[in-house]
Amino acid sequence: RVQYHSMIGNGFFAVEMKPRCQWLHVAGVFNGPDAAHSQNGAISHRAKVPNPLDVSFSGPWRGNGGAALDLRSAAYIVHSRLPPTVSQPMVMLEQRFYAHRSRPSLMVMEFEAMWEKGPDRVSIALQRNLFMQESPDFDARVFHETLDVNGHNVAITIWCGRTQKAESGAGLVDVAVAVPTDLMLSPDRLIQRGRTYVIPAAVQSSTAVSEPRASAVRDLQNALREVYADSHSLSVPDNSAMRAEHQTAWADLWRSGFEVQGRQDVRRAVKSSTYYLLSSANENYAYSLSPGGLASNGYHGHTFWDAETWMYP
Repeated sequence: RVQYHSMIGNGFFAVEMKPRCQWLHVAGVFNGPDAAHSQNGAISHRAKVPNPLDVSFSGPWRGNGGAALDLRSAAYIVHSRLPPTVSQPMVMLEQRFYAHRSRPSLMVMEFEAMWEKGPDRVSIALQRNLFMQESPDFDARVFHETLDVNGHNVAITIWCGRTQKAESGAGLVDVAVAVPTDLMLSPDRLIQRGRTYVIPAAVQSSTAVSEPRASAVRDLQNALREVYADSHSLSVPDNSAMRAEHQTAWADLWRSGFEVQGRQDVRRAVKSSTYYLLSSANENYAYSLSPGGLASNGYHGHTFWDAETWMYP
């Protein structure tokens, strides 16, 4: 039984990557009373925010192609195999997820399909349960809007929630999540061999901005306009500098730290611990670390007086 999972995060939000990564956590967003006012043992804890990119490929598949966490570029990579059909060859699919470091409201999924022989385009269906299950921590509503993206109308879905209970002296928190309603953004439902498709989503909270819904929609619109800046049609998505910008930001972070010589097991432990610390903290958000990191609700996501002691790799 797997007890631990990889995570991606940028210090503003983080998500535990597993077969169903349904929820993410946002820095400073808690639900529940403080311990002195708790009832039935329920106390303040990290609130569950729905993950807009909880996505897999639908249809039959032939085995798990494997998954990996790239510590250097802070990306979680999943490989899947789709078996051949009468009209299509076997297809190897790669999904790459990352919480954008320099644009902390953005979560990004890239996917690419490769096959050896056959047509230049194949049909791929994406499956997700977008906001189907209600979060137990929010009073929430779902809205639908249409954005102008380089002259094209793109439908988006917006989840807006407000926490139900705050600690004494604190206020309720609003969170908004915006994502394209149709992840394919393609009328013909076909994808091209070797092309990278980029799907962004935006997360905002009142701990960071005054109007989370408007900010999330604006961030998503700007990201979509960049991703498709050179396209004449949304049916042919283009890659952008979005990943390169994210990787550059992480390269700057990795200039810090230290190296361990000799024992490779200790070196790996130090590198992975450093990655999780960096994924859970951000200089632009005044929130400390909790045991298990931002993606975890361990110890209810609370920060303790000895954080600086146990956070050493």
